[in-house]
Amino acid sequence: MPARPLPEYQRAGGVLLHREITRTLYFNPRPPLFPSEITTRSDVQHRPDFLQMEGAKYEQSNIAGNQIGLRMSSAPPPRDHILWSLLNFVYCNPFCLGFIALYYSIKARDRKVLGDMEGGLEYGSKAHCLNIASLCILVFFLLVIIVILCVNLTKLAQAYEEAINQIRQNG
Repeated sequence: MPARPLPEYQRAGGVLLHREITRTLYFNPRPPLFPSEITTRSDVQHRPDFLQMEGAKYEQSNIAGNQIGLRMSSAPPPRDHILWSLLNFVYCNPFCLGFIALYYSIKARDRKVLGDMEGGLEYGSKAHCLNIASLCILVFFLLVIIVILCVNLTKLAQAYEEAINQIRQNG
């Protein structure tokens, strides 16, 4: 099928600026197959063919002899403790520590997604400490409540025994 000639306004400096070709180059970043697909327009944005891995650190390593390669470091990504913070916020929130821990957990996850591993580690460790503090306060409160209930139940049992003994003596 012969190509039909393009109007004069679609030619610029001898290079074809066909709308479909530039649209294809914009939405499908691939190397041009034909010289007519190469454009000199500066407003055409090209996306890269690959995305860099965020959050991965690379170290130099000797593969064999003088060959130098890059390998990904084995440092795990920082933990954000989002589930633990959410459970502390919902079930035990003494002095709003669960809410603050949830805030820091979300900040840690945001930093981790953005590739700032040091910031993610810092916010994650704050969330971890707040979750531990919240859990310790909850356990302390539970122990105090259990002790108070035991003391009151023994007093109630003694009062019941005395009431039963008085009824038996009077009856």
